[in-house]
Amino acid sequence: MELRKYQSDDLVRYWDTKEPIEIPSSYTFRENEVRGIWVSNVANIDTPKGLPVEEYQAYLKQMIKNIADFKLNTIIFQVRPNSDAYYESKLNPWSRYITGVEGKNPGFDVLAFVIAEAKKYGIKVHAWMNPYRVQASGSKDLSRIIKKYKNYPQNPASSADNLLVNNAGGVILNPCLESVRQFIVDTVMEVMENYDIDAIHFDDYFYISDVDDDSYYNTLNPDGLGKSDWRREQVNMFIKKLSEEMRAYNKKNNRYVQLGISPTGI
Repeated sequence: MELRKYQSDDLVRYWDTKEPIEIPSSYTFRENEVRGIWVSNVANIDTPKGLPVEEYQAYLKQMIKNIADFKLNTIIFQVRPNSDAYYESKLNPWSRYITGVEGKNPGFDVLAFVIAEAKKYGIKVHAWMNPYRVQASGSKDLSRIIKKYKNYPQNPASSADNLLVNNAGGVILNPCLESVRQFIVDTVMEVMENYDIDAIHFDDYFYISDVDDDSYYNTLNPDGLGKSDWRREQVNMFIKKLSEEMRAYNKKNNRYVQLGISPTGI
C-alpha cells in the first residue's frame, strides 16, 4: 500500500499536532473487517419522523445506498430507543420516533425493511438496543408511562414497581430485578429469532445517576458489595444470562449472531 504524505497547511493533520496524515493512494479492504456506521433513531437524529410509508422507505433506501457508496459494510441500527421497537414485537410497543405517536403502527416493519435493503449491498445489520431506558428525562409521574404499556402487560414498564426514576425524570427498568433481566433477554431473543441480524449491540446507557435503589441494595446484596460494584453486578448478571442464551440459540440454529457492548468510560 503506497502512502502519500500531505503537508500543506490547508490539509488535515493529526489532532492537536503538526504531524501530517498519511493517506493511502490505494486501499484493499481486508476480509472480515468492520467498516460500520451508527444510525441513531432516538430524537430522530439520523432518521425522520411522521413521514408517509413511501417517503419513509425512500429515505431509508437512499440512506443505505449512501452507506454503500462510502464502502461501509455494517449498519448499527437503533431498534430500541426507549423500551420500544422499530420492529414487529409482542413485548414492546412501536416507537414514537417513527410516527410521532406512542405505539402507532407505522404501516411497515422498519427493521425488516432495513435488513432487506442492506442485503442488496452485502451490508450487515447490527440491532442496537438500549436495554433499560424507558424515558431519558421528563415528568416523574409514572402514570403516563404505565398507560403507554397497557397493551403490553409482560413489559415491566407496565408497573411502577419495576421502574427507577431520577431527579431529572429519567426512567429505567430496574436492573436489580430478575424479572427485568429475563424480559430484556426475551426481547433480544425475539429479535434474533425473527430477523436475520448479524449482531446485538448495546451502547453506554445502563444505570442512570441519582436513582433511589437503596431498598434493593440493602436486601439483594448477599456479598456486601459497595454500591457501584453492586450496580455493575446487576448488569453483569443480565449480560451473563443473555450471552448464555444467545450462544445456545446460535449453536442450535447454526447462527453466528454476535453480542457487543460499548460501555461508558470510567
